[in-house]
Amino acid sequence: MIFKTEDGYTVRVFSSLYVDYGIEILDPNGQEIFYNPSYLSLESYGYRYEDEDGHDLEDGIAWSEDEWRVPAIEAAEEILECIQVTDDLGNLYA
Repeated sequence: MIFKTEDGYTVRVFSSLYVDYGIEILDPNGQEIFYNPSYLSLESYGYRYEDEDGHDLEDGIAWSEDEWRVPAIEAAEEILECIQVTDDLGNLYA
């Protein structure tokens, strides 16, 4: 699934061969600035374990793309706050 932040970064969430979900962040020019194939824990992301009435489910229900949107963008924004993004010349992005 692919989402855009308000600042123009592209966030891609993907299932990998690992147990967890991966996240990739591209800058507004399309250059990869972060990639981790197991950044989002399966215990916290990707599945609901309660039905609409709050009853526990034996098997989880996978999140829809709409359910992924906010948590994926929030995770990307947390990452972006922690890293300094520079261009090829070492200039910091605004």
